[in-house]
Amino acid sequence: MNERSENPVQGFYRFHAPIYDLTRWAFLHRRKAAVRTMQLQPHHNVLEIGCGTGLNFALMAKHLDPTRGGELVGLDFSEAMLQRARHRVSKRDWPHVTCIQADASTMQLDRRFDRIFFSYSITMIPDWRATLDRTREHLAPAGRVILLDFGRFERWPLLGTCCRAWLRINHVDVTQPFVDALRERFPNVSVNRWLGGYAFIAIASE
Repeated sequence: MNERSENPVQGFYRFHAPIYDLTRWAFLHRRKAAVRTMQLQPHHNVLEIGCGTGLNFALMAKHLDPTRGGELVGLDFSEAMLQRARHRVSKRDWPHVTCIQADASTMQLDRRFDRIFFSYSITMIPDWRATLDRTREHLAPAGRVILLDFGRFERWPLLGTCCRAWLRINHVDVTQPFVDALRERFPNVSVNRWLGGYAFIAIASE
């Protein structure tokens, strides 16, 4: 893909890919807590949508046993980010981790997953409603969707306004009704909000 055909998010991450891992630790919190809610088993097949550089791979891969069918698939829209994710996989020699470049709103992977994980990605996907539709289509029976992302900073009065504005500049929109949309698609949804609306973890299942 050439630079002229890039959308703004792809261009943003092509620029940020080299420094992503060095900077995101400061504000992408609750990742370990979100992975714990997945209750991963050795045989599970996991899809991470918006995997980026694979920053979360180590948190999940250690729970999955390839000899028992356990597998982790990382999907992202940005090839620049996936290049770094693939390098991480190669360096760690994970035989059960693969990376796919695709648009999550139109993905057709011809398989289902026991767990589907979003980590600070749904708020950057323009057609996020279609992405949730595709997510439901790819979820195995008795599967679980885990969505970790920024909240609306409800209890951060003036600072919250600044945070939302800064995120918006960086192509992150926290004002959309993500949890309501989950409830429209799944009968069971629980939400754990953190630090006055800084972040939330939503868990959805049939």
